[in-house]
Amino acid sequence: MQNTKRQHYVPQFYLKKFRDKQSDSVYIFNKNTKKIYKSNIRDVCVESNFFTFNSEFDDLDVLKTHLIINNPDLYDTNISDTDFTKKLPFTLENLLAKDLEARASDILDSILNNKNLKNLSSDEFVHFIEWVAWIFIANPTNKKFIQEKYSHLDLSNLDIMQQFLNLHKKILPLFYEREWIVCHIESHNFILFTSDNPITLLSLNLQELVTIKNADIIYFPLSPKIFLYGKKQNLNTTPANKPIDLKELFKIYIVAFLNASQFIISNSKQNLKNVLKNFES
Repeated sequence: MQNTKRQHYVPQFYLKKFRDKQSDSVYIFNKNTKKIYKSNIRDVCVESNFFTFNSEFDDLDVLKTHLIINNPDLYDTNISDTDFTKKLPFTLENLLAKDLEARASDILDSILNNKNLKNLSSDEFVHFIEWVAWIFIANPTNKKFIQEKYSHLDLSNLDIMQQFLNLHKKILPLFYEREWIVCHIESHNFILFTSDNPITLLSLNLQELVTIKNADIIYFPLSPKIFLYGKKQNLNTTPANKPIDLKELFKIYIVAFLNASQFIISNSKQNLKNVLKNFES
């Protein structure tokens, strides 16, 4: 029987950037219960066996078809059955943690320390954008969407994880082609929050459904004062490395709140209360 494993779909190293400085805790607003509470980071944005997929397949050939043939960049194509079995139980979290997330954590620290992308090598920049795209894909909202879209096929969790990988490869060019800017907030009264769905898409055309293809802006908060801003090439908005206009940011702020699936996350209870004031009738 498979052991239950708690897995974070939003990495802890990222959530720690929004923690209360006195502890390893963050403040949460639950959009369903309308309650604010304090929680340890290890208990935030976590689900049981979110990335685990070993229990449904006992056939090594099936596993190899899904994992090695479909993802040759993640696996040794010449791996023996014995070595392959030793890698069980498989979780996508384990496979990605050593490379994608470990490097992204170091790169994020560099970005926050320098408040720009200039000190990153081209390889570091590409790697970080790959991680940003992965965060955009691998979340409960998309997992539920895939399950519902293919409900007639009775997908296994392995199939869903493969869909995550396929979607990630598909959208990466749409992330690479953007102009990426690190923006910092100078106002002492404006503090950013993050959420269980931290990457927000925005379109200047309010009449159309926003997708990754037509979004004018991709917004990703990196800390309470710094965020990543991916805009279409030649879009006339905030210049690189300049303080963003608070009126523009406030619009993004509202959409980011609405974009959250259930949890709004901040380093301050008062900040959450201030955020909620914007939605009081």
